[in-house]
Amino acid sequence: MLKQPLDLDLEFASTDNAFAYIRECCPGLSLVVDADLANFGIDLSARTLCVKAKALPAEAALRLCMGDDLAYEVRPGYVFVTARDNLWRRLSVTIYPTADLCRGWAGWTADYSGNQEVIALLQRMVNYEDDPDVAPWSDEGGPAAAEYLGDLLIINQTEAAHRQAAQLLAHLRTAAALALELPDRPRAPVPCVAVPPPPAHPGLAATYAALETRIDVDFSDTPVMKAIETIAERPPRLNIALRYATGPRGTVTIKRQGVTRKALLEELFGTPGAFCEAHPAYVVVTLFQRPRLSVQTQTLQLVIYPALDLLRADAAGGGAAEGLAQAVQARVNHADDEAVAEWADEGGPASAETVVGTLVVRQTPHAHRKINALLQALRLRARGGFQLP
Repeated sequence: MLKQPLDLDLEFASTDNAFAYIRECCPGLSLVVDADLANFGIDLSARTLCVKAKALPAEAALRLCMGDDLAYEVRPGYVFVTARDNLWRRLSVTIYPTADLCRGWAGWTADYSGNQEVIALLQRMVNYEDDPDVAPWSDEGGPAAAEYLGDLLIINQTEAAHRQAAQLLAHLRTAAALALELPDRPRAPVPCVAVPPPPAHPGLAATYAALETRIDVDFSDTPVMKAIETIAERPPRLNIALRYATGPRGTVTIKRQGVTRKALLEELFGTPGAFCEAHPAYVVVTLFQRPRLSVQTQTLQLVIYPALDLLRADAAGGGAAEGLAQAVQARVNHADDEAVAEWADEGGPASAETVVGTLVVRQTPHAHRKINALLQALRLRARGGFQLP
């Protein structure tokens, strides 16, 4: 019942009217809205939205109209829309033993435990901004929490967050164990641990392929909406949904040959406030705020590099553990290579940090190849006394 296609052309429509329109377009869909939304400070009649899309699945249309503070559950015979905070109340506690994660650091510094590093990493990699099924952490004003009791990591989170946390800890444990067994030979290859992303919807690959399809366009004073429709209709067809506060107006003049759809969309909406978000069978262009997952963020890869030898060598020379992450960011960066994503301190989605004898990096596959080579070079230098540049 959520797979039925429908067109959206909502111009400053109230959210409750948008829901009514979805019901009208999908006769088999029973959509029930929580009568207690007012208790969460939500008034559907008072908020408006602007969305344009063609042949969008009802599920996607519903998500576009809900916004960030609403969520839905599929229940027997109907779909229930409620406040996301209401669903977040259903948290569960899981206790994770982690004593083995920090054993390689014993004797390096007397007061080091690694506990806070693990929590900080967990909260950055498992978060609401990347996945709305993860509840916000307590320091973000949410109900979720993570803390240590001795060597036990206690997490209160949603089921989706627990699955991600368990996977992250398992891969971190593997990398930390590898860090203790680094070969003495400096030229020997050092394995790293790539954390696989959550299973992707099969339709997502088709969306990425459509975004990378090269097309020719010749727009001369063409209305913006007509240009968008032309880009969408070129084979293979790609649904392009627009979400905006002020709709795209005016005309556009662009003549390009053999350019990707993604590049055209970036040129067409070449403003700091426009972002493209990929979904199965469609993309969403948001013109007023950053979506949860931009196309660039969605293509990053999380890799954990064993780095205990480099960190110990740096400490022996009086350096700080975070110096390794800083060296990587200085040598592998977007300014020198556009195939490298911008780092977080540059306003980008990429990150690098040291945790319990490892270097945890979220970057593009191209950047990871450069980081691998850089770490190997640093290992060779470490034999003569490692100093960070």
